[in-house]
Order: sequence, then structure tokens, then C-alpha cells
Amino acid sequence: MLTQKQQELVALLKGALPTAPPEVAQANVDWHKTWVHGEQLQIGDRRSWEGILYEVYTPAGDNLYPPDQVPAIFKKVYLEEWPQWVQPQGAHDAYGRGAKVTRNNKKWTSDVDGNTWEPGVYGWTEYVEQEA
Repeated sequence: MLTQKQQELVALLKGALPTAPPEVAQANVDWHKTWVHGEQLQIGDRRSWEGILYEVYTPAGDNLYPPDQVPAIFKKVYLEEWPQWVQPQGAHDAYGRGAKVTRNNKKWTSDVDGNTWEPGVYGWTEYVEQEA
């Protein structure tokens, strides 16, 4: 059983999770609430689903389907700074200006909002590490 101080610390940490940086949030997925059918969610709310952390980035409406089935509402909270590029399905999950991805062993940053192009084709700049 937890002491009163331990319970207060747990409550404090759980309260900080909604604003925790991705590397902290994703490393503690099990501390987040699990997605529940029909729960009213707001933009910025985070929910875990099958071991992955998702964040609401557009109004969730009735919230009838799990996060992995509705990329128009939920986006994954990535642990890595340069996640693998994934072909967007449409405007709802297109990459924004400044988005960072890895594709074909190269790092890329998006030059435009609403970017659905593959890196190296259009709308991306290859990131080159600066030598010290």
C-alpha cells in the first residue's frame, strides 16, 4: 500500500503526463489512460492503445473507433526524433512544415504544410549533420 506522500507523487506525475515530452510520455505508455469507446476527448488528450501512445489532434466527435483505425483524429506520439516516413492517407495525416522523418537511410525535413510526397521527390530537404 502506498503512503499518502507516495500517492501524492503518483498523482503529480500522472497530472504532468499530458504535457510530457514524447520521449517521457511514450516510455510511460502504461501510465496513460487506455482509449475507451465513446469517451469525450479534447485536442491534446493522450490515450494508450495496444501499447502505443496516441494524441488527439482534431476534434474527436463521437470517438467510436480505436486510435489505430482513425488517423484523421489520432496521431502516434513518437519516441524517436526522426521516425520512419509513412505514406500519408490524405490531408488528415499529411506532414506539416518542419516535420522530421527518416527515409532510405536519410533524414529529411518537410518544407511545406500538408506534405504527402515521398522524401526526395518533392517538398523535402535532406538533413545533413553539421561536422564539429
